[in-house]
Amino acid sequence: MNHADHAWDESPARWTPRSRTVLLAWGTVATVAVLQSALQYAMVGALEREWRTALLQFPRWLSWVFATPVVAACVTRWPLRAPHRPKQLVAHVAAACAITLVLESLWTQLAIAIEPTRVEPARLALISARRDVIGPLSRLLSGAITYTAVASVLLLIRSQQHTQRSLLRSAALERDLARARVQAIKMQVHPHFLFNALNTIHVLIDEAPDAARTVVVRLSDMLRMTLARATETEVALSQELELLRHYLAIETVRFQDRLDVRWDVATPTITAAVPDLILQPLVENAVKHGIARAEGVHTLIIRTTTVDDLLVLEVINEGPPCTDAPEHGLGVGLATVRERLGTLYGTSAQLSLDREGCNGTVARITLPFRPGTTNSCCVADDSSAG
Repeated sequence: MNHADHAWDESPARWTPRSRTVLLAWGTVATVAVLQSALQYAMVGALEREWRTALLQFPRWLSWVFATPVVAACVTRWPLRAPHRPKQLVAHVAAACAITLVLESLWTQLAIAIEPTRVEPARLALISARRDVIGPLSRLLSGAITYTAVASVLLLIRSQQHTQRSLLRSAALERDLARARVQAIKMQVHPHFLFNALNTIHVLIDEAPDAARTVVVRLSDMLRMTLARATETEVALSQELELLRHYLAIETVRFQDRLDVRWDVATPTITAAVPDLILQPLVENAVKHGIARAEGVHTLIIRTTTVDDLLVLEVINEGPPCTDAPEHGLGVGLATVRERLGTLYGTSAQLSLDREGCNGTVARITLPFRPGTTNSCCVADDSSAG
């Protein structure tokens, strides 16, 4: 028997509040039964003489507190499932009769003990030698109805708990699948900047060995950071900007004076939670389709702001007129960014790419603003990343 599947088969720590619930429920039923019996006797003017009989309804119904766990055990043992439903139904009928016999016998003995001179045992006993069996049958029927009501409530509780557990398991599975999907998409980003960095090192080894060593150090810092949070789906914006600084330092070595990086980071945004490695593909796209394809100095602006309840992340590429502005889709890097945003936030997050003719491009991410944890990060205002 799986204890997790049964509402009443639990540890004592969790049984206590359930016992109180059962006691409160049957206490309420017993109180109503006493009041109803007292009202009936009062209507015929017999309450003064029969008040003890009315009070006896309280222990009679309260005794079901002890019978309820037995009913729960029967429900667990015979859950009325095919193909054994007929046999299980017969077992429940037998259990209902047995429980009723025991409870009525105990109540009879209590009634005799309280009023030995006024209560006729033969009248109260469930099994009587009297020919009149209407009284015993009515009590047996009442007990069976009570048993059925208790069993139905317990079955309903078990069904609701089973449904709730199923929903929780489904939600957990969907969350795990979504997290795995995000991780898989994120892993597609790593080879892009790793390949570019290695290619830069290869070019600089002969031309500028010192610069090549600088790139190696920056690349190792980046890899250490990305590996440390490889399983994270979200990080503080400060962490994301720190990694981006290492990446831009590599690109600054590569393009030297042609790349001017400026930071416009609003202070309230640095603790915001953002998807890990979400800005690097935007910057890589700006470098690939802007700075790398045109002569002259290009200014790259990293801007973060808040608008109402949204966090806005912008990578702005300002430069001289270009001759080869990309007109095809978003490319692999930006496509993964859009897919990650959709997986994590649904329609609450968006990625847009606005081209201002051939004079610049603004890649903009909007997502819900959620404060995260503060992490140390060197956030410059209008300074170069180098």
